[in-house]
Amino acid sequence: WLLNITTSSGVTLAGLVASPPSDTPPAIENSLSVASVTRLEGGHIHLTLRGQPGWDYVIECSSDMVQWAELSRGLFSTSSADFIDRTEPQPSVRFYRAKRTP
Repeated sequence: WLLNITTSSGVTLAGLVASPPSDTPPAIENSLSVASVTRLEGGHIHLTLRGQPGWDYVIECSSDMVQWAELSRGLFSTSSADFIDRTEPQPSVRFYRAKRTP
């Protein structure tokens, strides 16, 4: 899935790609999903992920959707996890993806 957040002046603030691992069938109970993307005061991006307790995940970012850099790793202790990208300065275009890790 792809989501672009664009200001009223046409500047893209963020994009998002989230998908289940390639070896997992696309069933709701077996997928990691992005529940919300919010731009906070100061321009930081807040992501809320949904998954299953015990799942490991990684959040990555990209400016071109070709080269990806890891931002964070985590483990779901409940069915949701939050992440805030505090990168300074905030890039004019940034895409995010979240995926399960082995």
